[in-house]
Amino acid sequence: MHIHPQELFSEIGYALWQIQAAEFALVHHIALVLKEPEDLEAFEHLATKEGKRTLGQLIKELRKHSDLPTDLDDRISAFVDERNWIAHRIFKESHSDLHSETKASILLQRIEDLGDEALEVAKIFSDATRDWVVASGVSTERLARLERETLGQWQRQPSTKAEQAEDSKPDHAPS
Repeated sequence: MHIHPQELFSEIGYALWQIQAAEFALVHHIALVLKEPEDLEAFEHLATKEGKRTLGQLIKELRKHSDLPTDLDDRISAFVDERNWIAHRIFKESHSDLHSETKASILLQRIEDLGDEALEVAKIFSDATRDWVVASGVSTERLARLERETLGQWQRQPSTKAEQAEDSKPDHAPS
């Protein structure tokens, strides 16, 4: 089995995407749950501020405000180590692995596992934030509606100027 570079790059992209989702969930958890802003504007300000921190800085902030169970703290530490490997050291440490099918297969599995773990870490913080919101008095029905609305906005929001121009065109040409 030969590993095609596109397969490697695709797995790296997937892992980085999920890592950013985990960071996004952690930023929002810190800004909302740990900092407890007074209103939406304060939350947005905090989320923007926290979003500029590195993952290591976010974890340090989390630990400052939370007494994490040892197993979760260990899991987060391992996740940060793997994230730092893929972000900073993968080429230096693993580029020669592509010359061996066995090593390349192990490398791909490691990257895939990291993406899956990032997804799980994102879920941990998203669920904890959701639980806090519900415990603060927001009904699960209202929260579900807000989640659907936000998802709908994300799905409809054009991400490039070309998509924005396309979205502004009428659905059909005048007859």
